[in-house]
Amino acid sequence: ALVEGRREPRELLGLVEPTVAYGALDLGLQRTSAGDAALLDGLQSAIVLILGLLILKEAVTRRSVLGVVVATIGGALLAGAHPSGQAILGDSLVLLGSLAASYSVILVSRIAESASALELTVYQFGVGFVFTLPPALIAWTTGSEPLPTTHDLPYIAAAAGIGLVGFGAGYLLYNY
Repeated sequence: ALVEGRREPRELLGLVEPTVAYGALDLGLQRTSAGDAALLDGLQSAIVLILGLLILKEAVTRRSVLGVVVATIGGALLAGAHPSGQAILGDSLVLLGSLAASYSVILVSRIAESASALELTVYQFGVGFVFTLPPALIAWTTGSEPLPTTHDLPYIAAAAGIGLVGFGAGYLLYNY
């Protein structure tokens, strides 16, 4: 992508989402409450609107601006409600995940003109898979997570099916 001089490299999709988006959300959920995470993750539509305005120079309506202001005030009040450092870190990670997911929407909208939905989905999940391998290998080699056994095969098959059908087909339709 750098050699070819592409401004929006397709490879960046997999790094932004699912890698950073889901990774930050998962780490954030370990440090904040599920309710707070859901409210903060709900800011994603407001973040997409702001990024669309700033990056894509899209026009916005007064109602959209009012929605962003209300959502941002609500998020700020929520984030300020936790005195502990862990909760603030967790909330910040959830917001980082939402920002990454929002930026992914902007990337897809710009790249979709020159790439097929299948190509976008393959880049997004292929690169995401590559970035998932190192943490998994670290977890398995350090013993913090056990290696899968034959007992885990039904769960592995179910996870693969969910990934291929649920996420793969869903993202294919979304990209289309």
